[in-house]
Amino acid sequence: MRVITVFIAILSGFLVLAGYYLQGYFPVLNGIQNQLLNAAITFAGVTVLVGIATLVSVHSGKVRRGEKGGIYSALLVVSLLVTF
Repeated sequence: MRVITVFIAILSGFLVLAGYYLQGYFPVLNGIQNQLLNAAITFAGVTVLVGIATLVSVHSGKVRRGEKGGIYSALLVVSLLVTF
């Protein structure tokens, strides 16, 4: 299974690079490149949102339970909220 995912990643990378360098020779690569880049941007955005939700969930739980280092968790959550 790992070999398949690595192969897909390498193939996607080559297609994106080919879209940059060979778009004059193969116009279809431009469309493929745009689709792959849009999928990567969407995946990265969703990943960031899941990471933020996990961070807030874990650290707000530490604050509610009064665990050791809870003040740092509270500071982290407040800093995150102020940033956004």
